[in-house]
Amino acid sequence: MEILLQKIHESEPNKDNPWEDDVLGRDVIAEFLTNMLSSANTPFVINLNSPWGTGKTFFLKRWMLSIQDTHPSLLFNAWETDYSEVPFIAFISEIQAQLSNLDKEGKELKGKVQEWVEKGGRILLKGIPLLIKGGVRYALGEAGLEEAKDLLDTKTENDIADYAGKLAQKSVDDHITKRQSIEEFKKLMEEAVALIPQTEAKLNPPLFIFIDELDRCRPTYAIELLENIKHLFSVPGVIFVLATDSDQLGHSIRSVYGQGIDAGAYLRRFIDQTYQLPEPSYEQFAELLFGKLNMKLIWADDKFVKGIPKMTAPGIFAGCSRMFRLSLREQEQCASKLRAILLNFKGRTIHFVFLCYLLMAQIKLNDQYQQLNKGLIPLRDIWNIIAKHIGQIKEPVSISTISRSASYYFKYLNDEKELNNLRQRVSELNSMQEMSDELNQEFGLLWEISKTYDDCKKHIEFAEMAAQLG
Repeated sequence: MEILLQKIHESEPNKDNPWEDDVLGRDVIAEFLTNMLSSANTPFVINLNSPWGTGKTFFLKRWMLSIQDTHPSLLFNAWETDYSEVPFIAFISEIQAQLSNLDKEGKELKGKVQEWVEKGGRILLKGIPLLIKGGVRYALGEAGLEEAKDLLDTKTENDIADYAGKLAQKSVDDHITKRQSIEEFKKLMEEAVALIPQTEAKLNPPLFIFIDELDRCRPTYAIELLENIKHLFSVPGVIFVLATDSDQLGHSIRSVYGQGIDAGAYLRRFIDQTYQLPEPSYEQFAELLFGKLNMKLIWADDKFVKGIPKMTAPGIFAGCSRMFRLSLREQEQCASKLRAILLNFKGRTIHFVFLCYLLMAQIKLNDQYQQLNKGLIPLRDIWNIIAKHIGQIKEPVSISTISRSASYYFKYLNDEKELNNLRQRVSELNSMQEMSDELNQEFGLLWEISKTYDDCKKHIEFAEMAAQLG
């Protein structure tokens, strides 16, 4: 498989078997939550909390596909419409399109949905004080302006501006009028949901609306969308599933309402329950990263390291990550740098363990590693610092082998003198008629280092360049 430069991306699920590439084993979580939420007889908002990069989008897409034959389900990616000045317009437009697709031939549901959208537009115009003559285009944006024209059955921007100006002058966001409009909007939504079982898809309530990437949006966009969800969509038979990093969403809340606000208490006003997605194991996360980065290679051990048979590249990466106790974010950073280096290793021997240790030392032991780059300490001393950092932890034999093999690189790549010592040691081991398994592993590894000495040294150079990637 060729490694190509690309952004980290979410692979698209197989519609016939959504969970086939689920290395985190989260299909059981989706089933558990579906059974729990489908029994709700009231509106419900649940937040799936997990740090960025841990597979929330992956999970939502597959969860939605896995229930599409039994429950109506819609997915709204908030970040993709973050450019819009009015989140409400972007949201109901997307929901309209997806709801209408549930019944391609039916007219009753489509009509009810269209009526619901139009009512939403009028609520919007009644509730936004920015809709004065001089600010219509700014408030709605080009797409929103066209939408508003349709909703109001007007033909020109001036008509909307005049109408909006009159609304502003007369204070038409009067509390009673607005409340009545919201109730009408919610009633229409409830009627539309009730029609879904009668569609050709023969789906059962509730309607699942998945909202992804809310925590990546502009703070004002995220908060306005969140408030609309709770106040305008609290309709029986509708379940909202948000996927967020709650800590990051908390930063957005504080940026809008001030640092003194209790972000957790604020979120509880809109979210009925939070489900904490379990943190993946090192092995699971390595598989996830290598898949996202198109690096899911299974290399033979003689292609990058001797003495560690039957271990895949993700397996070695996971073992090294465990040794260094990398966080999820640190593992993602390391994998991205690793990929950048591998793009430069065409025609060279890849010593994968050594490369992982160099990159992870950069991340976890940055101050000490900078001394190596400045020529203040030799590579051998870096190994002593690494060995102290990883400590004497009990790990499977294969992981211990990784650590032992890494030490050889740091020991024998210091200078010309160490190169001579390396060659002498290889000669000594080669002269033995019989060797233990441990000595045989040592011989294979040292022989590989001596044979590809220049490539080994190049690892240090590439690791230093990759360190500059943010």
